[in-house]
Formats: sequence, structure tokens, C-alpha cells
Amino acid sequence: LEAAIARRPVCYLSFGLSEPHGLQNALGLDGLKAYALVQRAARAHGGVVAAPVWWHIHETPLGSAWLAGQNAPVPYLTSIPPEIFLHQLVCQLRAVEAAGFRCAICVTGHYGGVEVDMKQVCSLYSRHRPLRAVALSDNEAIRYRDYHGDHAGRCETSQLWALCPEFVDISR
Repeated sequence: LEAAIARRPVCYLSFGLSEPHGLQNALGLDGLKAYALVQRAARAHGGVVAAPVWWHIHETPLGSAWLAGQNAPVPYLTSIPPEIFLHQLVCQLRAVEAAGFRCAICVTGHYGGVEVDMKQVCSLYSRHRPLRAVALSDNEAIRYRDYHGDHAGRCETSQLWALCPEFVDISR
């Protein structure tokens, strides 16, 4: 690990909410595609891939009245409150910096507002610390016609199918 950090002090962090994305896709599509993307980036450009984070924010962005009283949990959803997730992100950035990395690239497979909050946290962190941290959602990297992400539709299914074909059953 120390040799890898010395060669390319970039840490890739992936985030994904475990939530259903249609019968055709494996549970956890968001995290699966984010993790596959950071692995490809590290193979192409160097750096170290951290273990994926599967606990995420479902109710976004931060100002969304924290899920109107927090009724019963949604089945198969690994959601935590925004303040816990974003505090965890800060703790991860601190650990990455302490390990000797100079850059953290955070990729989320779940979007719809959470990526905005993650970008703000990374920007604030980078203003006050030596670690350069950036965040983006996987759909921001799509450069194909007018596809900019969806939920369990043609875009996300195609992404997972291209990245991890074993996790898509197109017959469903």
C-alpha cells in the first residue's frame, strides 16, 4: 500500500445506495457501477481504490426535512441520515489524507442531489486541508446523446450491463 501511494497518491472512493433498480438489475446497482468505475480509473491512471461504501443518503438534498418524520424503513434500502453520511465522508477524507494521499476522487452511483452535497463537503475540506478532494456522480461522466442518468431505466441498466454484465438479467 505504501509503495502504491508513493507511486500515485490518489485514492478513489466509491459510494452507492443499496436500493432496488428493477427486476433486471442486481440489488445495489448504484454501488456496483460506482465501484466498477473507480476500479477502471485506477487501472488506467494509477492510484488506490478504497473499499466501497454502501450506506448512503436517500432523502436529498440536505434541506429535505429529513424524510418527513422518518416513517418505517423502505425494504432493501441502506439509507442513513444526511448528517451521518456527510460526517462519514469527512472522516474518510481525513483518513485518506493521514495515509499520505494527496488527492481523493469520490464517485457516487446514487444521484439526484446527494452529489451536490458531496461536492460541497469535498470543496470545503480542500479549502482548509492539503488533500484535494472532488466528488461526482457516475452520470456526470456520460457523454452519449441526451442520456444523463435515470432510475433503473435504459441508462442505468446499460451502465451496469457494460461494467458488470453478470449483474444484469436482460430477459427480466
